Amino acid sequence: MILFLNAVVILLGFIASVFGKKFGLITGWKSGYVAIVSGIFLAFLIFMIFNTDHAKLFIIFGIMGMALEAAVDFFYKAISRERLFAYKHLTIFGYGSILSFPFWGAAGIMFYAIGDLIK
Repeated sequence: MILFLNAVVILLGFIASVFGKKFGLITGWKSGYVAIVSGIFLAFLIFMIFNTDHAKLFIIFGIMGMALEAAVDFFYKAISRERLFAYKHLTIFGYGSILSFPFWGAAGIMFYAIGDLIK
């Protein structure tokens, strides 16, 4: 039930971002990012209150995702001389972004939940 509630909250964050851009409420990258991430962090707070194990997994998946994304981009650039990802804000040595943390955390939790359902 908690996972379903979190999925709904995250989805509402994305919907708020889409409608905010459509109706001119969101004009820059910061306000769009805040609209999307607010749903993810609200879901994280729900995890902190009801299920601390999932909150720990959120943090682990977020850190691992950021690190792997930066490593993949670094090695891809070393091999092909082209960038795989192009981030402009809060980059990790120019290869990844700290702003991707909540997305990696949420994606990791979703994959973890799907794996639990399949078991």
